[in-house]
Amino acid sequence: MTNLEVVQIDMNNSRSKDLVVKEFRGQRILTFKDIDELHDRVEGTASRNFRENRAHFVEGEDFYYLTGEDLKKFATTNFVGTKVRELVLLTECGYLMAVKSLKDELAWKVQRSLVNNYFKFQDVSKKELEISTKPMDALRLMFKAAEETQEQVDQLDSRVIELEDNAPLSPGDYNYVSRLVNRQVANVISSRRLNPNKEQRSQLYKDLNSEVAKISGVRTRSQLRQRHFELVVDFIVNWQPSHATMTLINQMDNEDLDDIGY
Repeated sequence: MTNLEVVQIDMNNSRSKDLVVKEFRGQRILTFKDIDELHDRVEGTASRNFRENRAHFVEGEDFYYLTGEDLKKFATTNFVGTKVRELVLLTECGYLMAVKSLKDELAWKVQRSLVNNYFKFQDVSKKELEISTKPMDALRLMFKAAEETQEQVDQLDSRVIELEDNAPLSPGDYNYVSRLVNRQVANVISSRRLNPNKEQRSQLYKDLNSEVAKISGVRTRSQLRQRHFELVVDFIVNWQPSHATMTLINQMDNEDLDDIGY
């Protein structure tokens, strides 16, 4: 029977969990099941996060999709199960992208432990270190591995930041923007002592929403991304209706007066 390499992953309350090392094409990888179990999440959580953000994941870099013979070979040595017909394997980069929405204390501990204890030295060739009998050769290999690891971490940080910036607004942030829009329209009505009817009020909202779309480069508020959040919030707080909008609202007042015979 194959000897399995096991890594201990730190969890909450001084607990740890054994994780069997899995590799594919020279990289350590994780399955969705591994992630759900390590993060104490309901089965299917990691898979759902992956599907919802699938467009941002690069196959061969962030994940591998196995079927057929590749899956059969992997399942034979990694005890995945013979009934599995397809399998997604996440690399270190793919794992961090898949769990970026998990912000609880356990998530931070598990991520740190996986990066430091599971992924960190996956590119160091153990055979090279074993073959090298000269201390200086071994030392050079260790420095080389450290430099390559840091370069990979820098690239990973850049991609994770990019993914976060392009993520849609969270429900909480979206609702905050909506409340802010309502509040600012109400502030303008109050400060200018307006008494708008439904159509005039609609013109104020139309003005503000169109300006938000213009500065953010999106068509509708629902398309806003995290990178727009601070810009949009600052703009809304300082928004005032355009001269054209106020002229249109005043024209509506005059039309109402004409209708009642003044």
